Amino acid sequence: PRGGAAPSARDTPTHPRPWASARAEAMSFKLPPKSSTPAPSERTPLDCALLAVERTSGGAMALAVLCKLTRNVQGAPREEKYRKLNPANEKIAAMLAAGGAGVLAQIGWVEETRDGETALVLPLKVQCTMQQVRAIDDAMAALVKRMEEDRRAASRKRAADPEKARLHAQLEADRRERAARGPVTQGSKANKLDFGANVTTAKEAGCCSSGA
Repeated sequence: PRGGAAPSARDTPTHPRPWASARAEAMSFKLPPKSSTPAPSERTPLDCALLAVERTSGGAMALAVLCKLTRNVQGAPREEKYRKLNPANEKIAAMLAAGGAGVLAQIGWVEETRDGETALVLPLKVQCTMQQVRAIDDAMAALVKRMEEDRRAASRKRAADPEKARLHAQLEADRRERAARGPVTQGSKANKLDFGANVTTAKEAGCCSSGA
């Protein structure tokens, strides 16, 4: 058009708009579910404390205790008995030794000493959230999954070694054979030992003098 006038809609050629197809694809895209093991940059202090527990030998036991404690408080937030722990208790002590102390600290538990006795207490103003419960559940699920993967890897490694595989097969065959025979129900019988005339006395052997 002359005179620098802006072209009308009819004069504008119709070309496919690349952003239109990109927008349609974006609208149909769905975010994947959040991973139970977030990326390091996404981990909260609680996640880091739980990860430390997972890596200990007593991790499974510790996470199970932490899960029960947290669910108790979350389900009955005003119940005082769920908000006090005795660190001398065998299970509590084992949980603390496996890194559970760091998890409790992140949730809000504190040490309290009265009359010379120390206890772990969760103040009433501190509430356990479902987010914390899910974090512990996710850590437990991740640990169980890793233990199962380790078991399968060990099984594959054993199968890859012919000698170990042969010994394992032999042990399994022996176990099945013993199971097929069943328990021993017939007791052993004592056999009578009759020495009779075969016994030589000390006098006959000349070991003793005839006496004075």
